[in-house]
Amino acid sequence: MIDQNSIRSLQLSLLKYDNLENNFNDSFLDLIHAKRWEKCRNAMRRMKKILGWLWVVAVASILDELRFMKTLLENEEWPRVWWVWPSFLNV
Repeated sequence: MIDQNSIRSLQLSLLKYDNLENNFNDSFLDLIHAKRWEKCRNAMRRMKKILGWLWVVAVASILDELRFMKTLLENEEWPRVWWVWPSFLNV
C-alpha cells in the first residue's frame, strides 16, 4: 500500500490466489460467453458472491488499514483510492 507517508504491505492471509483464480475465471468466462439470459444471470450471481467474498478477505482489511472505514461527516470528502491488481483482476 502506498499513501502520502509510506509504502507498506499488508498480509491478506484469507486471500488464496488459487481460490480466486478458479472462481473468477469460471464465472467471468461464463458471463462473457453467455448466449442465453439464464446462463448470464447465473454467472452474474456467482460473480456477485465472489465480489462479496473478495470484500471480506481483502478489500475491507485494506480500507481499514488505510483508516477509510469511518463514517464521514457531512462536509468531508471521500478519500481517493486507486486499486492496482495483478493479472485477471484488472478487468
